[in-house]
Amino acid sequence: MSRGAPVDALDATGRTALAKALADGSLGEARTLLARGADPKLRDRHGINIALWRLTQSARSKFPKDSTDLA
Repeated sequence: MSRGAPVDALDATGRTALAKALADGSLGEARTLLARGADPKLRDRHGINIALWRLTQSARSKFPKDSTDLA
């Protein structure tokens, strides 16, 4: 996070610092951002918040990418 940047500012890819920290597995940084007032409900430019992102990541890891894997 840049010094002086708003805690919920979007980066060039449209993500918040909190979303990036969680995507990178940086839980300590995520906790710091939350303590500084980061909004976990804030949506990125694609309309996805961190809860929805985490849900989709979890689903991707549990379900096959190719429907032929279901046979």
